Amino acid sequence: MKDNSRFGEVVYIHYRGGIAGESPVDIRDEGKPLKLMLGAGHVIPGIEDALCGMHPGDEATLVIPPE
Repeated sequence: MKDNSRFGEVVYIHYRGGIAGESPVDIRDEGKPLKLMLGAGHVIPGIEDALCGMHPGDEATLVIPPE
């Protein structure tokens, strides 16, 4: 369960996204990071859930099922 006490916080992330086993189709791992507000629903729930449990400098590899 995500920690929604962090909703409203702004985070900046670098990421690579796509389908497991294929080349990434969405790459944002260099240059200016993506700015997100936690709880705003601008990313899929699995990513937001993970971000709510992370701290500055943390890295993670996420596998998010299509459901």
